[in-house]
Amino acid sequence: MTVSEKGGLPADPALTAREQSVLALLALGLSNRLIARNLNISEKTVKNHLSSIYSKIGATHRTQAALYALYSGPLSYPAAVPFRPERPALTVSPPR
Repeated sequence: MTVSEKGGLPADPALTAREQSVLALLALGLSNRLIARNLNISEKTVKNHLSSIYSKIGATHRTQAALYALYSGPLSYPAAVPFRPERPALTVSPPR
């Protein structure tokens, strides 16, 4: 496996378009079942894609893959989570 200069991530894992879609949905927190429903594929196919993704990016579990998606992959932080200081902070009102 080739490793990039920064962070020890694979230099160019060459994920397919479908693998990028699966990885993006995984990073958003969807389960295998929900990923399958969103992409109109079986759960087994999702698992096969995840196995291929893990191998290509050097991940051993979902959290590593999700972080890869955010920092190096299809979601590319900070574009995936834009900073918007004008948004008000979440406030919770006590029950009545």
